[in-house]
Amino acid sequence: IVCVSGDGLFHEFLNGAAKRPDFNDFVKKIPFGIIPGGSGNGLAATLQCPNPLTAAFTICKGGKRQMDIAQTWQEDSSRWIFLTVAWGMIADADVGSEGWRWMGPTLRYLAAPAYRVLKRRRYSGRLWMLPCDEEQGENEKIQQWPEFGEIQPPLPSNPPSTQKAKVGEKEWFDYLPDEVEREVDGKKWRVIEGDFTMVTASLVQSIAIDCMAAPFSKLDDGAIDIVYTTDADASKIDLISFLLTLDAKEVDLSSVRYRKAKAFMLESLAEKGRFALDGELTSYTPIRCEVVPRFLTVLAP
Repeated sequence: IVCVSGDGLFHEFLNGAAKRPDFNDFVKKIPFGIIPGGSGNGLAATLQCPNPLTAAFTICKGGKRQMDIAQTWQEDSSRWIFLTVAWGMIADADVGSEGWRWMGPTLRYLAAPAYRVLKRRRYSGRLWMLPCDEEQGENEKIQQWPEFGEIQPPLPSNPPSTQKAKVGEKEWFDYLPDEVEREVDGKKWRVIEGDFTMVTASLVQSIAIDCMAAPFSKLDDGAIDIVYTTDADASKIDLISFLLTLDAKEVDLSSVRYRKAKAFMLESLAEKGRFALDGELTSYTPIRCEVVPRFLTVLAP
């Protein structure tokens, strides 16, 4: 199945397919492809298919790779995601600039974040993370973004089998508690509370053709990459520098924290704000999210 679209339509397709009673078997049998036709095209960029011609050629070649996705829970509803969970400056710049589409994607995605930096605000909240490596330090700082497009090598011809999630049954949630609570297992979970500038949790490297949000992300590593800055760490100059690094320029990123996690929970304590799932606006209620490893098969180099 091939979507000619941006990330938003692929998100809707994925969640529509998830309503099928045979979704688990459905995704095992049928690979998915995408030809970029939207404004962001983050999935296509991550798969090294930045334009329709390259994407079509890749699809015709029929190369397949397995890809992690994740399921989010908010109150009594759930959504599947393949791209990002965003809160703070990035979410406001993305969702809040829908009316700026007349600018074109390049100018829109440059002007909207710059506008949010100038109107800088604090986002009070709590972030729980379950690191992939429990020996990681409390805060990981990134000094330099790698070069754009450094995607992981192709999967081996016979990748090891992994157990698929049991769709529709909550038993596959290996790590998340039933509700977002302040008290969690302190030996495993990292909890950060305070004023944030942004929080972005990404399953892919790129959230747009020229925007590398999670350079150390891999399609099938079983992790979601959480990038965040706190208000105490980041000045306006730091935030502008961070925005410039999203096209892989080399600058100091000492104010940016980067963690790989198996699961996370996010709760806003601010009255106003936005949560975005794969760039789509969602309810402003606490989010729980856990990675489902190697669940989709995608057509890729």
